[in-house]
Amino acid sequence: MRKIDSIELIQEELPDGEFKNYLIDKYNGIMQEYGLNGISGIFSIILLQHEDIGYISDKYLEFCEEITFDDTAWLHTVWAASDGYSEDIYIPYSDSAKSVIEGRCL
Repeated sequence: MRKIDSIELIQEELPDGEFKNYLIDKYNGIMQEYGLNGISGIFSIILLQHEDIGYISDKYLEFCEEITFDDTAWLHTVWAASDGYSEDIYIPYSDSAKSVIEGRCL
């Protein structure tokens, strides 16, 4: 599991490609839309591997969507805590992960 809460981490930790560009654009859009200087403590991007699926076991998720970048399918969901903090969660696609995420959606 990787927790990313700054543009620097996106730029340093992710390989170049469509997914990295998507996350940079998303980060910049959030910063501009809400007039923020940073997202730490407000918003995080969570990158899971299949073995990390338990991370969402106690979270109520908003939706489940399949997105593809660089010929790799991902499942994308969002968890929003009651205190205003939220996580944009991504996990490589699998039928079992999709089933778990859909089971946690409100």
